[in-house]
Amino acid sequence: MRRHGVRTGTGRIQSFIHRRSNESLVNAEARRQHQKTRKRIDVAAKQAKRLAKEALAGPVVKKEKVKKVKPTKEELGMQDAKKRSAGAGKKETS
Repeated sequence: MRRHGVRTGTGRIQSFIHRRSNESLVNAEARRQHQKTRKRIDVAAKQAKRLAKEALAGPVVKKEKVKKVKPTKEELGMQDAKKRSAGAGKKETS
């Protein structure tokens, strides 16, 4: 029979478990910090690479927008005639 207030050697195991869990918490914190640092370094490297690439490309030249001109009735008629003649040749082969 066990009396109240008397330890049976479980204190060592509990302290060992506490130490191990504390170590894993510390390791997890260090791992997260390392990941954050590595990510910052990677982001800075990518940004430097992008800036260097832009510097090599030179200044940005803006392209002018070209307005589309609507075709006249004559041009539309010529396009329809081309379509009809191309379509007629295809029907004969099949």
